[in-house]
Amino acid sequence: MAITHPPHPIQVPKKEMRWQRKEKTGRRQRRAKQ
Repeated sequence: MAITHPPHPIQVPKKEMRWQRKEKTGRRQRRAKQ
């Protein structure tokens, strides 16, 4: 996360963000359905 690490591609953080967002929405929908 620090600048010491090499410049990661935007695909890595973007994919992780998308995965977290999908899990959050799925969990929220499941809770709302119940």
